Amino acid sequence: MLTRALRNLTDNAARHTRSTIWLTMTTDEDHAVITVDDNGAGIPADQRERVFDRFARLDSDRRDVTGTGLGLAIAREIARAHRGDVRVGEGGPGARVELVVPLAIGTAPPHTSRSRYPAPQTVSIDTTPNGASMRLRR
Repeated sequence: MLTRALRNLTDNAARHTRSTIWLTMTTDEDHAVITVDDNGAGIPADQRERVFDRFARLDSDRRDVTGTGLGLAIAREIARAHRGDVRVGEGGPGARVELVVPLAIGTAPPHTSRSRYPAPQTVSIDTTPNGASMRLRR
């Protein structure tokens, strides 16, 4: 189910980006955080909770008939079923959406050591009319 949540977030980013989507995977204490950034128009601060309502669409989205307004709501429901959440964060230049889920019990790294979880991993996805290319960066 978490795969479905992440797919909904990346599909949403692909629908609204101008050219690139970035996926960043990190940990903070006992949570895994997957951040999906795009370089589209972004989500206005006053709309950041409303986008999680079923069938919610921002006015600027109304020209896009491919979405149903369910993807972010479903992603959040899945995350919450796993004791996590989906939230809209501060990013730039476009939207930033974060999937936050607890690490499995007993596998969280000690606060003083991050050796098992090195620097964040970032996947850059460049979209073009001919498809997409991906790059992994540290």
